[in-house]
Amino acid sequence: MTVPVTIASLYCILFYATLHGIGAQLDWDAMTNQRSLQTGDGTSYGAGQDNEGTCSYGNNMANTDGLPWSSGLTMTVAMNDPQFGASVACGMCITFQGTGTGIGTEPIPGGTEWQTALVTNRCPECLFGSIDQAINGNGRWQVQWFATPCPVGNSKLMYSITVIDQYWFSLVVSNTFVPLQLVEYQINGVWWPAARSVNNQWPYHREIGNFNFPLPIRVTSVAGEVLVDTVPSSSGGWGTQQFTDTGIDPKSQIISNYYDVTGPDGSATLAGATETSTGSTVSASTSTSTASSITTVTASASTSTSPLTNVVTTGVTVTSPVTDSVTILSPSNQIVSSPAAYVAPYTVVNYGQCGGNKVYCDMVHDCVDAVWTGATCNAGFQCNRYDATWWQCQPSSKRLSRRMQLR
Repeated sequence: MTVPVTIASLYCILFYATLHGIGAQLDWDAMTNQRSLQTGDGTSYGAGQDNEGTCSYGNNMANTDGLPWSSGLTMTVAMNDPQFGASVACGMCITFQGTGTGIGTEPIPGGTEWQTALVTNRCPECLFGSIDQAINGNGRWQVQWFATPCPVGNSKLMYSITVIDQYWFSLVVSNTFVPLQLVEYQINGVWWPAARSVNNQWPYHREIGNFNFPLPIRVTSVAGEVLVDTVPSSSGGWGTQQFTDTGIDPKSQIISNYYDVTGPDGSATLAGATETSTGSTVSASTSTSTASSITTVTASASTSTSPLTNVVTTGVTVTSPVTDSVTILSPSNQIVSSPAAYVAPYTVVNYGQCGGNKVYCDMVHDCVDAVWTGATCNAGFQCNRYDATWWQCQPSSKRLSRRMQLR
């Protein structure tokens, strides 16, 4: 059955996009600023431990091992929680350096040489500015780093369907030049903004209609570049597009230490400066400077001034409406209601969410432990309570949860 798209539902889609598409994003300018390096502790959590990382890139999910974006990189890392946000740092490449200071018997590999890594996981206990390396090692060593585009070369975006049935699917986008900010699916001619999950997946639960493959998809990068592409099949596959805009201010760049300096267009643009590559020779217009001229941002994000630019810097800000992890055990496919005081009655599809104070509650105006205002289930179904976060349209014969009986 196709859900009709009305003016009200279009308004709600825009409202939903505002909540999820704009609020959850990296401060890319701050993270790529080489004049204000991120600083923190460098630790390690074991080689191969990123296979089940939060970003869903491991071989148990999207299986992105061996894709071009990680070619030539030193390792993968887990990002500290304050800067990881709700998976918004997934797919970000960084260039980092150990400063030689710390405790333990195994310092950062490579000494004080610059190295590169891909963010594939989160480190819940790490403080602002810190990274946790997916290598064997010990100790706590000071590091400084900045974000960079990934060495994708001329390869395209990769789409991986991790879960699919007749009610919903979940998608992971990988092999991106720069991190993602927004993913939208075209359903019945309307672009639907997907809500990014805390494990970096972009699910669709038939919110505005059925889905079919090949599926039109629109992706937006942290640089603001928008691409229209196609997910080729129900199992995913290679796309036909790739981001080319670094979104990096050349004035924020000082050094250019990349293992792979070839961008998607064949030019060496990874440092944010205009560069030309011929064979093994790379000439860059970026100026060089000593480390003493670079302002570092500590874990407390204290304000400091760069002697090069005399500009006050305050560190990195990551905002996201998602505050914790929720596992949805059954498909949710509710229609978004208007955020206005009056909510017109609407019907929730079978097994869709019809109440609760988390998960998709920010899509309705009354985010409560109760049936949402205006929500009704189809004939033969009723809105049952599982817990405070989740009410679901279930067959009327199904008994209410034990939690509900004890209320």
